[in-house]
Amino acid sequence: MLSTYGKVDEREHAMLEARRKSRKRIAIIAVSLVVLAGIVFGAVFGTMANKKSTTAETNVNGDSISVSVKAVCDVTLHKEKCLETVGAAPNASSLNPEQLFIYAVKITIAEVSKARNAFSSSGDNTTMSACVELLDLTVDNLNNTLTSSEHGDVTLPELVEDLRTWLSSAETYQDTCVETLSEFNDQESKTFGESQLKNATEMTSNALAIITWLVADIVVAKDGSGKYRTIRRALKDVPEKSKKRTVIYVKKGVYFENVKVEKSMWNVVVVGDGESKSIVSGRLNVVDGTPTFQSATFAVFGKGFMARDMAFINTAGPSKHQAVALMVSADLTAFYRCTMNAYQDTLYTFLGRPWKNFSTTVIMDSSLHRFIDPKGWLPWVGDSAPDTIFYGEYKNFGAGASTKNRVKWKGLRFLSKKEATRFTVKPFIDGGRWLPTTKVPFRSGL
Repeated sequence: MLSTYGKVDEREHAMLEARRKSRKRIAIIAVSLVVLAGIVFGAVFGTMANKKSTTAETNVNGDSISVSVKAVCDVTLHKEKCLETVGAAPNASSLNPEQLFIYAVKITIAEVSKARNAFSSSGDNTTMSACVELLDLTVDNLNNTLTSSEHGDVTLPELVEDLRTWLSSAETYQDTCVETLSEFNDQESKTFGESQLKNATEMTSNALAIITWLVADIVVAKDGSGKYRTIRRALKDVPEKSKKRTVIYVKKGVYFENVKVEKSMWNVVVVGDGESKSIVSGRLNVVDGTPTFQSATFAVFGKGFMARDMAFINTAGPSKHQAVALMVSADLTAFYRCTMNAYQDTLYTFLGRPWKNFSTTVIMDSSLHRFIDPKGWLPWVGDSAPDTIFYGEYKNFGAGASTKNRVKWKGLRFLSKKEATRFTVKPFIDGGRWLPTTKVPFRSGL
């Protein structure tokens, strides 16, 4: 189910997840970071071999900046940090992109080591210890990965396919460390954590942007640094019914446009710089004369579509009634690390409303914020709902998850594990068959 009723408070969700899965997360993130250095090395190997490094510009200190350094740093969110670190490599003006990335991995290891030592010497409490453990595993695994990559133990296709997943995991790991420190309302610890991880966080973000740029077919940027300034224009370059993915990289910015991925546009992948950074925004709505079906800020009709690290919003507001942020009418679509925000038909103070007979909605294993009305569900008309609906809840958590004051409808059910299993990835959408190709992490069942 691709639409959501309510944007979960990210910090509250992170805290809940940290409590439930902290040990598991340490293991997962450690494994993710095992391949970080190898990915950076492998993904760029050979891609820019034809771009010879020549001195083209100088920085503020008068030092020369090579074409390679400028090219990789221009696409990052933290350009100055990139120029400061990657550009400071010995003989940087004569290094090709692969060599620059290997150097970047080495200095990232050094930066993480500094942060680990700072956390180690700051005190022996639970939260600091968690960060120390994560950072310690990171340093060991980055060193092992760098060695393995240089020896050819990891193949190029494996690295390229998993690239963004691993780098995204690295970002999540650093955020989790800071959020763990925040959990105890200790501003001093939070500030300490943010300051110690600042450089490592920026380096990871830059690597994510650079690699995305290297593998992208089309780059969209509001500031003119890409091929096009709008997503709509970029989509015109997508070949019809292509079995090959077309990757569109949307750089940081708010794109005020209504986008439609036509049914002939197969296997389009839209990748942003983060769900709070790359945003598609519209405000079409029913009150101002646009039918609900056509009000979507972003509409997908072409099969095989995927989006990650993006936000889709409709800012029309509650007074404008139906105003859709995201509409999907295509098969085999996936959204990972994305936000969908609006009011009616995307975000409301209730979990949902039964629009037609046999309406089906299941919300399970989700964090429900306190803004959810205790009744949970709202009638479309009148004071009840058709008996034919199937509305289900299962193992939700958070301040809005209590079911004791829910509406008393025949079609509302509090599901057993067996009933809930019907709506999981494997049986409901046959996800085991097609989701692995997207490289999006998923859980097949409960």
